[in-house]
Amino acid sequence: MRKLLLLSLFFLLSTSSIYSQEEDMADKFFQKAKVSLRARDVVKAEEYLQKTVFLNPEKFDAHVILGDIHYTSKEYKLAIKSYQIAYSISSKYFINYKLANSYFVQGEYSKAKENYILYLKEAPKNNKGVKIANHRIKNCDFAEEAMKNPVEFNPNNVGVGINTAGYEYNPVVSVDGSTLIYTGIRIKNGRRVEDFFVSKFDNGKWGRGVPLPGNINTNENEGAHCISMDGKFLYFTSCGREEGLGSCDIYVSIKQGAVWSKPINLGRGVNTKVWDAHPAISPDGNTLIFSSTRRKGKGGKDLWFSKFENGKWIEPINLKELNTEGNEVTPFLHADGKTLYFSSDGLVGMGGTDFFVSYFDDISKKWCEPINLGYKINSSGDEYSLMVTRDGKSAYFSTDILDGYGEMDIFNFELSDNVRGNNTAYLKGNILDKVSKKNIPNSRISIVDLKSTEAVHSVFVENGKYQALLPTGKVYAAVVKAPGHMLVSETFEFVTDTLKNFVEKNFYLQRLKKGRRMNLNNINFESGESTILEESYFELDILVSYLKDHSNFKIKIIGHTDNVGSEENNQLLSEKRASSVKYYLYEKGVDLKRMRSYGRGESKPISKNITEENRKKNRRTEILLY
Repeated sequence: MRKLLLLSLFFLLSTSSIYSQEEDMADKFFQKAKVSLRARDVVKAEEYLQKTVFLNPEKFDAHVILGDIHYTSKEYKLAIKSYQIAYSISSKYFINYKLANSYFVQGEYSKAKENYILYLKEAPKNNKGVKIANHRIKNCDFAEEAMKNPVEFNPNNVGVGINTAGYEYNPVVSVDGSTLIYTGIRIKNGRRVEDFFVSKFDNGKWGRGVPLPGNINTNENEGAHCISMDGKFLYFTSCGREEGLGSCDIYVSIKQGAVWSKPINLGRGVNTKVWDAHPAISPDGNTLIFSSTRRKGKGGKDLWFSKFENGKWIEPINLKELNTEGNEVTPFLHADGKTLYFSSDGLVGMGGTDFFVSYFDDISKKWCEPINLGYKINSSGDEYSLMVTRDGKSAYFSTDILDGYGEMDIFNFELSDNVRGNNTAYLKGNILDKVSKKNIPNSRISIVDLKSTEAVHSVFVENGKYQALLPTGKVYAAVVKAPGHMLVSETFEFVTDTLKNFVEKNFYLQRLKKGRRMNLNNINFESGESTILEESYFELDILVSYLKDHSNFKIKIIGHTDNVGSEENNQLLSEKRASSVKYYLYEKGVDLKRMRSYGRGESKPISKNITEENRKKNRRTEILLY
């Protein structure tokens, strides 16, 4: 019996010694894993951690770190397995948070929500994960509901002309639909570099992408870009340049013939000492929306906008109505100038970063509450860089989730009606001398939406040929001015048929000469009153500028009415209206001594007062130079 007892004791001591040796060895491997992690050698760290948990399956920290490595490597199922083992060893509240995140990124929303709730029950209120967990519970609720009501989503790969075995992303299609400029990763001097590539649409498909010609691509990274509506300016992001002001800056390259110029940094104001990226340019080229981590923002990366005034970009303003405590990035302003697409992880959505759309409200002059583009367009992963074609129907984006030809491919799909931009078309033509019929160089055309009183296009026309991209089905006022010529103003309804994406319209200008008259066709008043309507300020302000440029001329302001009402009342009304115009100009800086005002009532019609359209032509303000 004594012998048996001694043998048992010897066996226990031997086993204990082996266990102790294994634990010691496990601890050594664990320490080596931590050293490897500090050296950023994740592969070696994982190898040591696997040896650690093999020798000591109860090593809680090793399982947690293994889970973190798998999570960072996007091996979410393995991460969940490691976290579950760790939780079985010690049910720490923060493991629930890690489990929840792993389920969340895989779109397993019910399990994610369950673990977030468990985490919140025990986590200290000041724990940094509390806010994220509460936000993601809302995401889980939204996502589960959205998955019950998926939006139509039939993505098409744009083909092998563009997509390769590598990475292609950030697609931007020109307004006329003929050109696609995108970012691709290629190997230069032994390292991966982002460059611009261009493809042409021909015979129903996109052709082979080639490097963008000119001096725009470098040995650094170029990407996250947009193209002006006339196709002449390419705004983009580049990081780590010697001449840069911050970590990433916004640049512009100008198309010169068939090639692109050396990029120009947009300078201080737009660019700061921090991260400034993802530019989006307005149709008229005068507003730039971008993302930035600059001070006085609302979250991490915010959307900001800057106006181009007096030859420079002015101090940007935060788009407070769209920004959150999270990140808002990759804005795209549609050709209608009123529809903004962007990505956000701070708004409630499907997962990481979702696509949203917001519409500009002409009354409040603010962007409306963003709309999530829905499931299946958005997923539990990250969605970035959506662009929408001129007609508002088709969208382009890049993803590594769908089956494609490479690591990341470019796709397109048709948007549902409720998240489309307005159909747009070109108004284009010539600015001509009325007598010679020759194009007038160095002219300017300005166009305003009469309903919103918003200036939608104002551009310098170097060669007398202009084009403006405008939403269709609206009424616009246009004012054209050119050196040595009279102003021309017109009101027109912009309508195109389904087969054309443009309307041609020429403007004919008289030579500047004393004794000549010009009609201001966009000066409107309250019915039966002499109060100038706000929609008229646009044209009057151009007239102010015109008169300041031609200070050697004096003017007579002549008011006219239609024949509705008595002749006496119309005469008096025309005088008051002409006087209102005179004093508006005076308040804007035009000397009273240069102006006289008269009324002609209904006595000088230019059309028969038979129809409302004709009567509208007769209600006009005339300017006589002398």
